[in-house]
Amino acid sequence: MNKVFEPCEIELADSRGDPNRAIEIQKKVEELLGANCQRQEGIRQEILEEGAWALPGLLNSTYVWMNQLERDSVSTEMLSQLMADLAKGNQAATRLLFDSGVFENPFETPRRIAWQALEKLNWKPEQDDLRNVKHEIIHQKRLGNTAAVLDLYKILLWSGNPAELESAMLDCQQWVQQSMDSAGKLLKIMLANYPDSTIEILTNVLLSAKDDYRDINIANMLVTPLRPIPIQWWVKNTILDVAKAVLKECTPPRHTTIEYLILYGAMDYKKSAPEHWNEHIVELNDQIFKYTEELQQNLAESIRRYWMQAMASAGESQLVIDAAFSDDEDWASVAALQLFFGEKGKSAKQKQVYKQAQEELKFQKPFRYQRAQQSFQEISAKKKDKDEIRRTNRQGTLTSRRDAEDNK
Repeated sequence: MNKVFEPCEIELADSRGDPNRAIEIQKKVEELLGANCQRQEGIRQEILEEGAWALPGLLNSTYVWMNQLERDSVSTEMLSQLMADLAKGNQAATRLLFDSGVFENPFETPRRIAWQALEKLNWKPEQDDLRNVKHEIIHQKRLGNTAAVLDLYKILLWSGNPAELESAMLDCQQWVQQSMDSAGKLLKIMLANYPDSTIEILTNVLLSAKDDYRDINIANMLVTPLRPIPIQWWVKNTILDVAKAVLKECTPPRHTTIEYLILYGAMDYKKSAPEHWNEHIVELNDQIFKYTEELQQNLAESIRRYWMQAMASAGESQLVIDAAFSDDEDWASVAALQLFFGEKGKSAKQKQVYKQAQEELKFQKPFRYQRAQQSFQEISAKKKDKDEIRRTNRQGTLTSRRDAEDNK
């Protein structure tokens, strides 16, 4: 019986609804945002008693207090849940949420709140909706409104259609090449909606930065939105499969985004599930050794170096030291090199641990020690030369500017 007198699609077609009712709801929302937890529940019930009639006013209130809501994740969650509760079981109200709350909404924060409500309702777009969304994506790209494009892609990719993934992939690759932060956000949306295509998505996107494989900004831009990196990506060899697919296309086999994926993948694993990490880290280390054992030497060396760097950053110094003294020369050489980099770490205690390990390696495996030391010196020299070039370029630029100013 509660649904008999609910508004129909025609009555909710205008998001402004009844102005008087909308203003009443806005006042209640203002009170809701400023009340304590106990009072909030009472106000929430008052709004719910209005039924779907309250939805237009609730949507409008997200515009009015948009700046406040932008910084308040607790309130945005509360309002999105309230919208979902009001629209539940009412097709017209759900349509209003999509049309006025998301599709026609020019503001990022109110659009996000309405979209979260639709997610809670497990709403799915119809074919007409998808066609309209695709046209709107093209329109918003022309306007340069990437925030709107990202929100529209959330709708489009929720369909799970492979054809939609292809268009999103092309945009993501283009954004990577333009070093746009939106690339990492779109990458996250694609991975969330197409988990079975994780390796394909990551590989294609990372390869679009093949020519900028040393770019730290691109690496951060792509990896940061994905954190915490899922533990399952280790269990299923996803990270290793992506590393292999990307690095074999790079000359030399280096890619900073792969390095960060391995580094933060290990650190996130240890932080989010420390007990599981402690129980399985040796097993994971063996897994990576066996996986890379089947690869070409230069490809295996790159992945192993990234892994040893990750182990050092994760505080697993003993694992690095044990590898440096192991019988497999290729595996041990990479770990031995990490002993020298470990000595440059921030922790005085860790520096001493790596220094002592170096001395033991020098005594027990002198040739291995010499090769690692030589590699470290060569790498350090190259890094020093690059830093010097950067400084010289900056100084030259500053000098040129001063000369130009003096000649004015």
